[in-house]
Amino acid sequence: MNNLFLSAFILAASGALWFAAHTSIASARAEIRALAADRDIHIQSSESVAAETRRLVDAAAAKERELERLRVNVQTNFITSVIAPEPPSNPRIEGHWPKDRPYFYLSKKFLDALRYNPLTDSDTISDAAAKLMGMTEQERAAASAAYGQARDDSRRMELQSAYPTNAPDVLAHERGEKTSLFIPKLPPDQGKAMSDAFHARLRAALGAQRGDLLLMRIAETYDRSAFGIEADRTVTLIRSGKISKLAISSGGGYTMNQFADEDWEREFPREYAHLFRNSRIVP
Repeated sequence: MNNLFLSAFILAASGALWFAAHTSIASARAEIRALAADRDIHIQSSESVAAETRRLVDAAAAKERELERLRVNVQTNFITSVIAPEPPSNPRIEGHWPKDRPYFYLSKKFLDALRYNPLTDSDTISDAAAKLMGMTEQERAAASAAYGQARDDSRRMELQSAYPTNAPDVLAHERGEKTSLFIPKLPPDQGKAMSDAFHARLRAALGAQRGDLLLMRIAETYDRSAFGIEADRTVTLIRSGKISKLAISSGGGYTMNQFADEDWEREFPREYAHLFRNSRIVP
């Protein structure tokens, strides 16, 4: 009996010990898992802190470089504008032709005496005119558009008034098939209306002073010659083989352009192309 009791007691004690040990082990394992999770959290947090620290260091370095660049710019501008200022643009100080400078001085009162081509072959304001009068790109485009409108008005009037005629006697010696058109000079009222409209558009584009100067130069170049729109003209196209000639006759004299048929598009005088290429006057 005593032996049975002892055995039962031993078994019970062993079970209690096993249960206590098992509980202790399970608790230890739970603590280990908690510590591992906490370690991972700390590692991730440390990595985040390190990344943020690197970002802040890089941002500070970039800001420092930007401040240094601004400091150098301020210092350079100060030296340029205060310590070594640009010489004033004044002919009394520099003279009318400053040595080693990219400019010279010319009074505006002499501009109307200068001789230059105010227009390009495509009927736009030339580089010479644009630079001489200090035009911006917008001003140059507006002035070109103003001339283009005046050109179209003039050509429309010519088409309305031109009519076929015989070739002038001064061209009797020229061989080939001749086609002539007589273009009467513009009536004074029409010419004035067209000129006034052109003048107003130029002034709107460039201002009164430059608009007047440019109008004067264009008129001198194209309108006031013996063969301009203010004179009666006979325009004669002469075809002989593969060579063509265009003669402009007025007042007993004439001028002539000659070109091969393959060069027609490039060489035909642009101011008369509308009479022979873009109209029904001449087949």
